[in-house]
Amino acid sequence: MLNKHIACIAVVGGMVALSVRADAPALAITIPGSVTDFGASTWNLGWSFTVNSPTTVYGLGNIDINLDAFAGTPQKVGLWDSTGTLLASVSVDSTGTLVGDWRFESITPLDLTVGQSYVVGGQGGADYTGDTAVTVDSGITYTSDLYTVTSLSDPLTEPALTEGLTTPGNAGWFGANLLLTPATPTPEPGTLALAGLGVAGFLAARRRK
Repeated sequence: MLNKHIACIAVVGGMVALSVRADAPALAITIPGSVTDFGASTWNLGWSFTVNSPTTVYGLGNIDINLDAFAGTPQKVGLWDSTGTLLASVSVDSTGTLVGDWRFESITPLDLTVGQSYVVGGQGGADYTGDTAVTVDSGITYTSDLYTVTSLSDPLTEPALTEGLTTPGNAGWFGANLLLTPATPTPEPGTLALAGLGVAGFLAARRRK
C-alpha cells in the first residue's frame, strides 16, 4: 500500500511540475505610448546600466519599428562589461522573435553581477527612435545614453559617446535592448488544489491503517 501511496504522490507532483508557468523574459526597457520613426540610423545606438539584483540576460535585440526585419539588413547587437569586454553578440534578422517593438535573438543565459555596469548597443542602419521617457526593469538602473558612428567594417564598436541623457525620463535613442530574467515560476491555483487533495488523500489513507 505504501508503494501505491508514493506513486500517487509522484503523479500529483508531476502534474504540479508540468503546470508550473514561467513567464516570458522581461524587456529591459519599454517605450510607453507610440514609437516615432526617425528613419535610418548612422550610429550604433545604446545605453549603459547598473545591476540592482541578480539578473540574467537571455537575449539581445534591436528595435524594429516598421516590423519589416530591418528592411532585410541584419542588425548586430552587443553587450559589454565595464572594461569594454564584449560578453555576447548576435545578428538579428527576420528569424528573430518580436517582443514589443524589438526583434531578438537568444543567447546562452548570461548572469550579470550586482553592482556592476554594462553597455548594450545595436548596429546602425535600421530605423531608430527617441523618446522623452522609457520604463526600466526593476532589476537594473538606466545610467546614460550612448552612441558611436557606425563603421561598416566594425558594426559592433562599443558605443561610448553621450548626450548626457541620464534618467529614464529623458533617456536617449534606441537602438538596442535586452531580455532579462523571467518572472519566478508559479503553480496554477487549480493544480495547487489538486496537489492538496492528493496529499490529503494520502494522509487519510494512513489514518485508516
